[in-house]
Amino acid sequence: MKTLILHIGMFKTGTSSIQATLDSNSEYLKSKGIYYSSRLHHHNFTFFPLFYEEPETLPDWQIQFDREQAREKQRFYLDEWSAEFKEDFRFFIISSENVTLWERAEIDKALDFLQPHFDQIKVVIYLRSFTSYLSSAVQQLVKNAFSNKDLHTLLKEEIKFINYQELIQKWAEKLGDENIIVRNFRREFFKNNNLIDDFIDAVGISDIDPSQIVNIRVNESIGKHSVLLLNELNKKYPVFLNDVLNLERGLARRYIPLEVFEKVPDEKFELDIKYDAEEAQYLNNQLEYVNSFLPEGQELEYVEASDQRTVIPDASDIPISYYVEMINEYHRYIDQLLDMLEDKNKEG
Repeated sequence: MKTLILHIGMFKTGTSSIQATLDSNSEYLKSKGIYYSSRLHHHNFTFFPLFYEEPETLPDWQIQFDREQAREKQRFYLDEWSAEFKEDFRFFIISSENVTLWERAEIDKALDFLQPHFDQIKVVIYLRSFTSYLSSAVQQLVKNAFSNKDLHTLLKEEIKFINYQELIQKWAEKLGDENIIVRNFRREFFKNNNLIDDFIDAVGISDIDPSQIVNIRVNESIGKHSVLLLNELNKKYPVFLNDVLNLERGLARRYIPLEVFEKVPDEKFELDIKYDAEEAQYLNNQLEYVNSFLPEGQELEYVEASDQRTVIPDASDIPISYYVEMINEYHRYIDQLLDMLEDKNKEG
């Protein structure tokens, strides 16, 4: 039987670490009959956009491709994946947390493409508690420059947007409950307290020796003051204005070197989120269904309503010491780029 494991996140549940580990250990996995396409790594770029009517509107592709180029890329990657699926392995793994953004139309198109190649398709989803997820989601939106709104507005919109129940239902309707694997993203619930071991266990691959897997840990989080600073940047210089790339923003056609922000000593960005009665009811109403997919004793927690407002830190409170460290890290980063350029010129 040829099985596709479609790992779809969610966001901020170790997806980058899982993807990097699968990529780094792809040869060992092949020896066990498991195929992860390193050639098409990263799947957020090479797989996720393929089933949209207008892929040129997706942020990562909008920066690089016009309409015709995006359509051509779609055709190219569909052919590439079709070629990959001809490989003779028991398990294929595709991993893209962006897939959680698909609506039913994209899911239908994806399954029309995938199902002829596989006997079985299983979907794997890791979920965080609502409060833990929402703090990370706000950080992610700021980091990726997907919004130019203030943090309180971002949080309120994300609370309305998050719908674990609908996410699971969209896939269960097509594949059946038995093919939807849901895990609680808490270390104490991981097999061997290890995310990679837990992922392998979740998908039902029993003949992998964990000691042969080199775990790659990717920490993409940025700290409290970095979130506040980048949010101010996004508000003043959004990446897109009226759906057009804003060339007034530095590095608009490229990516901000987030590794600089990751290296700056900083406090953890964590919000003590307060939910009003309507928000608490909306979130809690999802949990009876969602928890039915989770192992007993590992259910997600309910949230409590409050008449208080979430306290959002202010950018004016960023200490001068943070800016000093930030400037120094940028200088170090520029140094590295210049060294690389000099080495390349010497080779040329």
